[in-house]
Amino acid sequence: MAKHIKLIAAVGFVAIQLLVPLWPTFVHPSQVRTDFAWDMFATRRDCKPCHLLESVNGKPPQKVGWGRLYRSTFHVARTRNAGRLPKAALEVCRRHAEQGQTAAVFIDCKCTWNGEPEVYNLDAYGKDYCSAEARERFGD
Repeated sequence: MAKHIKLIAAVGFVAIQLLVPLWPTFVHPSQVRTDFAWDMFATRRDCKPCHLLESVNGKPPQKVGWGRLYRSTFHVARTRNAGRLPKAALEVCRRHAEQGQTAAVFIDCKCTWNGEPEVYNLDAYGKDYCSAEARERFGD
C-alpha cells in the first residue's frame, strides 16, 4: 500500500511539473512563446500576423507578399522586430520607384500584452514609408 502511495505521489509530481509550463500553450496557442520553462511567469506579446500594405498608382491598398522580400520563413519571422519593419517597407518603396511606379507603403502589425484588450502597433511611425520624411528618418 505504501509503495502505491509513493508511486502515485511521484507520478502526480511529474505530471504537475510538465503540465504547469505547458498550460499556456493549450489556453492561448496563438501567443508568441518565451523560454519554455519560465513561460508561466513571462510577459507575453500576442501579435496578429504582420503585413506591409502597398497602394500602387492610387489603387486600394493590398498586402505585400513576404515572399517578394524574403527567401525563407526565418527571415519573415525576424520582421516582427520593430526595427526591421521600416527597412522592409522602404525596400518595397525602392522597388516600386525603380519600376517608375508611385507607391504608398504602410505597416500593419498590431499586438497586445498578456491578452489585454488594449492594442499597440509595432509601427511607431504610422505614415507612408515612401514619403521623403520616412526616407530621411529611416534611411534609404
